[in-house]
Amino acid sequence: MSLQTSFLTDPATLRAISERQPNIMVDALTEWLVDQSLSTPALDQVVAGTCERLYAAGVPISRVMLGYRTLHPMLRARSFVWERGKEIESFDHRHFADGEDSRLDKPLDKPGDNKSTDDRAVWARSPMSYILEHKVPMLRRRLTGPEKMLDFLVLEELAEDGHTDYLAIATELGRPLPGHPGPMLEHGVICSWTTDAPEGFTKAHLADIMRVQRRMAVTLNVGIKWEMANNLATTYLGPDAGQRVLAGKIRRGDGESISAVIWFSDLRNSTGLAESMPPENFLRLLNRYFECTAGAVLAEGGEVLRFIGDAVLAIFPQVSAEEGARRARRAMQEALRRLEEWNQRRLEHGKLPIGIGIGLHCGEVMFGNIGVPERLEFSVIGHAANTASRLESLTKELGEPVIVSANFAALLPNEHWRFLGDHALRGTSGAVGLFAPVVRN
Repeated sequence: MSLQTSFLTDPATLRAISERQPNIMVDALTEWLVDQSLSTPALDQVVAGTCERLYAAGVPISRVMLGYRTLHPMLRARSFVWERGKEIESFDHRHFADGEDSRLDKPLDKPGDNKSTDDRAVWARSPMSYILEHKVPMLRRRLTGPEKMLDFLVLEELAEDGHTDYLAIATELGRPLPGHPGPMLEHGVICSWTTDAPEGFTKAHLADIMRVQRRMAVTLNVGIKWEMANNLATTYLGPDAGQRVLAGKIRRGDGESISAVIWFSDLRNSTGLAESMPPENFLRLLNRYFECTAGAVLAEGGEVLRFIGDAVLAIFPQVSAEEGARRARRAMQEALRRLEEWNQRRLEHGKLPIGIGIGLHCGEVMFGNIGVPERLEFSVIGHAANTASRLESLTKELGEPVIVSANFAALLPNEHWRFLGDHALRGTSGAVGLFAPVVRN
């Protein structure tokens, strides 16, 4: 049984608890928040637990929205909405996009379904934006009665839903409020508290809310920092390598020998392309090319380890060799499909098509930290990794977009392969049998 149901009481009882014992249950709540901060708290459960306990302590909250700025390549912020008697909801807010119609799953502090509402416009009209832009740490609005003030759209909607009082607080941790560097606090949380009690929030309620929010912000900060660390590790290292680093594999030489399918792909004529356009245009082209190649690898559960200029080094770990080969084969097909679609659009605009080369191999590699003690990279090294790179280089000489080794082809005997002959690879003694996939219409 949750606190929501076990402590649900009528407004008169809540007022009596607040007046008779205004701090006992709030004291217990703050101690609970301290306990949560000693672990790696689940952020939504901290918010839900805080709201349920605060309501049980006699503070008649009916809706709470909490948001924070995150560090993620696709998301600018996250928020939670708690409503009394309902499960807590969480929402991801994408970065504002220049030149695009940016959307939100659900705008900050805006009830209802607003999937078709422009992100930037909604944010600009919100109380949260006003607080941060004007460096106001707190904003309170009565939603009913003679002191009613509905100067933001969300307040009108809250009043229509029966809410009577609204309080928004920005809690910045460790530094003063920034001069609005972005849509959220740089370091902290912003939270709105709403009640449907006829008289609104009392002074005692407001004091309890402000006390609890600061302690909740400290607890959430632990989880937010851990979330950011995970985001950064996954973004820059990949999910497997990132988790290994976060688990303590941070010394040079830390690693292990693993069997993996290795992917190496490269962009054709990258030097000529770079010289034919401004740097910013080439950067956009390069990122679009990576969406075709690295994006296809990620879609099949592969791990992109390095972007080497315009090349992609990836592996398919933690699966059997056969399954890794099947995933790599599907990723290769998807990459070529994406590239073909892109080239069709380029040709329609009078641009030359983009070419790629892909080399696929399987074998034992050392998966771990390399570099100098002060600057490390988590990657794969070894003969198998070098072989995949050599296979990709041969795609240029043999005029094939994809070349796989005999070892790789043997993992998928039911696939159709075209034998390209035995070829010597640079740095390898003896000839190696090479294959190309047969294109089936």
